[in-house]
Amino acid sequence: MKKLLGLLGSLGLVSTSATAVVSFVKIPKDNDSKTIDKAQLEQLINEAKKLATENQDKNNEAYQALHKAIGEANGVLVIYQNETENPGVLKEAHEKLAKAMNTFTGSVDTPANTVALVQRIKDANKILTASVNNSKSKEDKERLQVAITAAETLKAQNLKISEQDKVNAGVQTLQTATLAFFNAADQPANTAELKAEIANAKKALETEKAFEAMEKLKGEIALAEEVIKANYSSSDEGQKIVDDATARLKQAIKDYANAGQPVLPDDHVDLKALRDKIKEAKDVASDPKRKHKPLSERIKIEEAIGHAEGIIAGKPVVGQEKEIQAEVTALQTAMDTFINEPNQKAELHMLDANIKLAKGVDKTKKKPDTVKTFEAAIKAAEILAGTKPDIDKQGDIDKGAETIWQATLTFLNSANKININHVIYNGLKLDGVFKNLTDKKAIGEQIKKQFPNVTDTIDFSIGTVKQANKDHKSNAEITGIGDYQAITNVYFVLDLKFIEKKLNDIVNTKKDAAWTAAELKAEIEKNNLDVKDGLKVTQIDSKPNLELAKFKITTNNHYDYSGYQGEVIITQGSKTT
Repeated sequence: MKKLLGLLGSLGLVSTSATAVVSFVKIPKDNDSKTIDKAQLEQLINEAKKLATENQDKNNEAYQALHKAIGEANGVLVIYQNETENPGVLKEAHEKLAKAMNTFTGSVDTPANTVALVQRIKDANKILTASVNNSKSKEDKERLQVAITAAETLKAQNLKISEQDKVNAGVQTLQTATLAFFNAADQPANTAELKAEIANAKKALETEKAFEAMEKLKGEIALAEEVIKANYSSSDEGQKIVDDATARLKQAIKDYANAGQPVLPDDHVDLKALRDKIKEAKDVASDPKRKHKPLSERIKIEEAIGHAEGIIAGKPVVGQEKEIQAEVTALQTAMDTFINEPNQKAELHMLDANIKLAKGVDKTKKKPDTVKTFEAAIKAAEILAGTKPDIDKQGDIDKGAETIWQATLTFLNSANKININHVIYNGLKLDGVFKNLTDKKAIGEQIKKQFPNVTDTIDFSIGTVKQANKDHKSNAEITGIGDYQAITNVYFVLDLKFIEKKLNDIVNTKKDAAWTAAELKAEIEKNNLDVKDGLKVTQIDSKPNLELAKFKITTNNHYDYSGYQGEVIITQGSKTT
């Protein structure tokens, strides 16, 4: 067996490569005891050949692999003698060929080559839309379009390689249609008007004029007839040649109609009046005082001057005096309109827009100096816009628009007001002992001492000042102004003497007996002068039958507990019983 396989390998009839396949042909299992005979292998070979013949769309590699397997199977048939000499070789060859057939069947079909077809479609579309072919007839264009559509339909069918002939035929058909379109005769230019003018010219010759005039018109007729004979196409260029010839012949007929009439002399009164008016109009147009007139009006007066000069250059003849007089009037009207037209104003759109934008910016968060500078820039821009200058000041207007824009950017990028809490934090305790609540100046001076960078009435203002009570210490509301904003609160300690009178009033509310220290402390706290236990009461004269009872009031300043500081002596005037 090994010897047989070696021989087949040396003959190139045995493939040693393995290929993954989809099992379309039944392959006997290794433990299948059924023996494959030569007839069965020959039958499978015939089936493989039929498979290759009926499937013309497979790629070359698939065909090569299948035919190699067929060759190998045929080689086995040549060598095979019997199962004794060559055991199992028919079965193995049968299995290999079956696998090769399955691999061939499962391989991808090869599509037809449509590169040329796609290119011919592009070529045909390009030729169809080319301006040089605009003169082709509608029918010729439609025929080529039909051929293009047919080719596109063929392309969309996704034909396989076995149908390459259809693709090739489609290419040939489209090529033929494209060439037929290219070679189709152009539509002739429209010469109806030119023919009509030739007839008009010939009729004009029936009225005799000067010999030279007649010869000139005859020459123009001959040239026009040459254009007719040339049979130009309806392309843009061909039609233009016909149209130009028509225009020339029309003018020649007009010139002929005027031939034989004497040209007005240069010193004719109407021509002189028109020349004088032209000079006057030129002086008006070039006057430096009127250099800022709108371009549209300047164009109108220049056109009017040019039109008048054309009248003179045309050498008017006798009988055209009214046309000259009308031209003088028209030129005067153009001059009056130009003189009365206001100067063109500078374009203010950008400046006005930038001013509006600047005025809409929120200024409340910015520092006063910055706001002042910004508002000055806005004011300057508004003043500039209010001048409504002529166009010669457009540069100033544009510069002003840029200036206010840059001022707006500078303002927007400038530092905001500083939150006063960043400097004087909320709940700050002022150093020292204050004698009364009404001295805001003292509060401001103390803040200045503790925070040298801020000043009362410049950087902040002092608002409501509240006296200490059972809920809080004496405090003042500080509002940021100038470069500062927001509100903070500071608290401070009052001199106990500030409420000395109030304490005396309290101690003398009791008339019939002397206070005890505890009673008096409770009564003071009842009057909401300080936090609970903020004030201490000590009786310093408790002798009976005295006219006076004295108490020392002190403050509990442990950890800044009391809203006051110091001590006072209060006296209760009582009558003994």
